[in-house]
Amino acid sequence: MIKLDYPEIAGYVSLIVFVAYALLEMKRTGATIFVLKVYTLIDIVATRLKIVTKRQPFPVGFTKLSQDDIFMKLLSLGYQWDYLAYHDEGEFISMRRLYNERQVHVRAFRDGQITMHDEVNYEFDPIRHLRDPPVIPAPEAVREVLEALEGTA
Repeated sequence: MIKLDYPEIAGYVSLIVFVAYALLEMKRTGATIFVLKVYTLIDIVATRLKIVTKRQPFPVGFTKLSQDDIFMKLLSLGYQWDYLAYHDEGEFISMRRLYNERQVHVRAFRDGQITMHDEVNYEFDPIRHLRDPPVIPAPEAVREVLEALEGTA
């Protein structure tokens, strides 16, 4: 007979609870949204541990505004916080604006850099969101954000 002590039993119970929660979450939100959440968590951990240090492409300019000012100005343009986005090195703002089946994603960094890209909205089609590469947003969208953030190209 195998003897287990309390910490081992607690560890197994925690693992069982996690797996049960994961299965319920997959059933509730769909497997692809669950996978996106796992990818996002892995990405945040990899960035914080400095395993990944690159930024996604499409820098559009720079700003000297504070984090709070950037957040409020993007909010006034119709952007919302993007909870499931990958996390780039030095990023402190990650917001998106939805349109049709797509989204424009804006990131602001501690060094003042602003990046933007346009991509498939992950709620609309999570697989295409992961598969299709992002593109530079329309010039009007870039101009609107840079003007709001008092940015320079």
